[in-house]
Amino acid sequence: MDFKRSLIKIFLPTLLLWSISLFSQNGSQKIDELIENANQLYLDGRTDAVLNISKKIITESENLKYDKGLSYGYYYLASYYYDNAEFMESIHHAKKAQKYGKYLAKDKTQSARISALLGGNYLLLDLYTLSSKNYRKALSILDSKKKKNTTDSLTQSTVYSNLSYLFQNINMPDSMYFYLKKENTILKKVKFKNAYIENGCSCLGFGNYHLNQNEIDSAQYYYNKSLEFFNGKKHPCKIESLIGLGNLHTHEKEYEKAHQYYNNAIHSFEQNNFPDIQSELFKKISELYISQGNATQAKHYQDLYLKAHNKLDAQKKKERDFVLNEVMKEEKAQHQNEVKKTRK
Repeated sequence: MDFKRSLIKIFLPTLLLWSISLFSQNGSQKIDELIENANQLYLDGRTDAVLNISKKIITESENLKYDKGLSYGYYYLASYYYDNAEFMESIHHAKKAQKYGKYLAKDKTQSARISALLGGNYLLLDLYTLSSKNYRKALSILDSKKKKNTTDSLTQSTVYSNLSYLFQNINMPDSMYFYLKKENTILKKVKFKNAYIENGCSCLGFGNYHLNQNEIDSAQYYYNKSLEFFNGKKHPCKIESLIGLGNLHTHEKEYEKAHQYYNNAIHSFEQNNFPDIQSELFKKISELYISQGNATQAKHYQDLYLKAHNKLDAQKKKERDFVLNEVMKEEKAQHQNEVKKTRK
């Protein structure tokens, strides 16, 4: 009888530990599946669905203390806010995603993606030094990998794409073109069906470059090629390619064609997604009506532009000031820690 009791005492705790381990393993597998679903939803441009699934990933990962799930959950939540031009929120959640250093040391791909997302936020806040710093950090992380996977290559190409956009903003076309070519070199080597986003956005960049150089035929070729990649898909680069073609036809005084592309762009928005792009579109439509001598419609779209632009501009200024203040605090804390270390 004592022998049986001893066996029970040994067996029950072992069974309990095994059950907990199995539950944890099943839970983490379920979260990994949610992460894959979140990635596909993001690729498909289903922004609101990304919000819901990222919150679910975070909640379930918190219950299991699953660092991978927490990092990815906050990353996709940050991506949602980025797409909705809520940059302060996006930066906040991206930095949360970055906190799981022990896990990220093993997943350099995810670490690089977070740095690239931070770079994108700073870029759209016109904080070019911070943006460049984070993009170069992302590239450095990827360079430290002995063997790159497809996601690494696509992340690297996106960083080059955004660096080209940065140099476009500061009117350095040669540097813009340099990074567009670096991006294109990588994409030529990638054989992956979901690379349509990177390829489509790359063509948009080339279209913008050639339009800025007044090379109309080349610009039209790349904008149309971009739309081919996004056929049946949703993405902000698709909207911007439509706007690019509208701008091109306005420049060529082909006003009816310009209206067609601008109208297609307007109907591509969902709710209030991408307000920065929407604001720019209103401005371009207003300019088109001015070219046609239609003052009433020009004023209507100018009013829409000013309403959207002023709201976004005030928000960006507030968020830019907040971000700069936070960066200064972080640098001060880092300096104080370094001073403490030298005194020991």
